[in-house]
Amino acid sequence: MMILEKKNILSLLLSFTMLCFTKPFFTWFNAYITIIPIFILLLYVLLNNYLVYRRLDLNFAILLIVVISVFFPFREFDKFSLYNIILIFLIILVSLIDKSVISKALDSFTDIMFFISIFTIFSYIFLMLNVPFPHFYINNEARMDRSFIYLLAVFLDSQSFSVGGINIYRANGWFQEPGHFGIYLAMALILVKETFTSLKGKVITLALILTFSSSAYILYFLILILKNFNLNKIIFPISFIFLGFLAYLNIPFITSLMDNLFFYKFQTDSILEDRSRGSDYLGEINLSNYFWGRGFEYLSLNEILVSDYRRFIVSSGYISLIFLFIFFIVLFLDAVKKKNTILLCAVISIFIIFMHRSWMLYQGFIWLYLTMVIFLSKSIKFK
Repeated sequence: MMILEKKNILSLLLSFTMLCFTKPFFTWFNAYITIIPIFILLLYVLLNNYLVYRRLDLNFAILLIVVISVFFPFREFDKFSLYNIILIFLIILVSLIDKSVISKALDSFTDIMFFISIFTIFSYIFLMLNVPFPHFYINNEARMDRSFIYLLAVFLDSQSFSVGGINIYRANGWFQEPGHFGIYLAMALILVKETFTSLKGKVITLALILTFSSSAYILYFLILILKNFNLNKIIFPISFIFLGFLAYLNIPFITSLMDNLFFYKFQTDSILEDRSRGSDYLGEINLSNYFWGRGFEYLSLNEILVSDYRRFIVSSGYISLIFLFIFFIVLFLDAVKKKNTILLCAVISIFIIFMHRSWMLYQGFIWLYLTMVIFLSKSIKFK
């Protein structure tokens, strides 16, 4: 029993570390606060001897090469970051932790996202009803506009739209932007066993819908298709989508709501250019100009904003891109061969994230999540 309790503690530490890497609001004051749970995690593993010997796995070997090529500072505009070095060692550490702990940690992470979803939904309802709870404004380093904590969730001033005389917000959860929250919810849904029929799955889905994030919606439909080919299992989400489509066509309030919070994003000539500034300065992004990449700080020092795949190429180079694509292909083929829907959803989702939000690949969460899914999938039998 004592061993089981210690494993539960270790899994909670690991899941909380994952949460910290998503940059929730309590890390905005000091990014290095993430190091605290990592340090405690490392001590706990070493003191309780939870490290296990494993033969080097091909998937993990390629992952490690990608992570080192991205995070190790060897380019002109790279800078030494304790955060990056710790991330590399943390990924190695996780690869040596017992799989039962990894499984519990991923379950705990979905539980955390479930409770954040509940907090967000209740806060959202009270905010829409203008219930006078205090607004606590906090500094959000990722945005120029103001973030505030209302009840149990974070919201953005700029993400409020008047629809039929009612102020409708996009749900942020505990994170920097609605799109971030939606992506993390989608990643959690991949891990939920009864994704679309359980209470946990339905609550997370509702919170995801309230983000009005095109990225989250795309990932949701991807998960819907890949995880559920059984009509009985997907009748709830399909019915919801169908009824939502009818409501959009026939109810003016719903039409105005979706046009203001969601479809306006597709009114630009190019979605990629909508997230860019100063990209002309980059010149032609070809092999000779960016084989090794210019370094993580290059774009910010030159006041260039690029969010899509070009950011990865400019910062980390084609050399990292080659390793990344090899990694995606190997994982994809492995997942298809073993009919591993969890790994398949994770790989395709992260590839989609890479295409239009490649800067998220510089956050530790994506790599920690992938490492845990890779090793967990080795111990699961799929039909």
